[in-house]
Amino acid sequence: MDWHEELRTILERLNVTMHDDIPDQYEQNIALFQQSREHQGVFYRLDLIDNAPELRVFVPWNDNIARLRCFVVRVPVQSPLRAGFNALREWDDSDLSTWLCPLARQHLLFAIGEVLKQLFWAGDIATGQFPPEIIVTAVDI
Repeated sequence: MDWHEELRTILERLNVTMHDDIPDQYEQNIALFQQSREHQGVFYRLDLIDNAPELRVFVPWNDNIARLRCFVVRVPVQSPLRAGFNALREWDDSDLSTWLCPLARQHLLFAIGEVLKQLFWAGDIATGQFPPEIIVTAVDI
């Protein structure tokens, strides 16, 4: 099995579909997948789910068969990190919405994703203590 198929298998266990497997009706969803430049062996998946950013941090982990652990990073409902996405809903009815809203959402998601990464790494994986601006859930793969 090549690395692409192995990654596909791991992600399927997390109910994550790789981009080339997504049916056409889901092409409007935004998802970014990135390898960490600062942390060896770490990679990220960033999604916009229900108009809110969600970051998955995959970290090398020796305590399970996949040798990976996933940390799901979300923002609380009242967080200002959601405000921009909520504001973009007002544009959905305008003539610009067909190209401007998806573009704005993608750029906003990328920027908020960088903030979520910094907040995640400001916490402590070993103790599970993270800044109050984020909600982190550990998921064994």
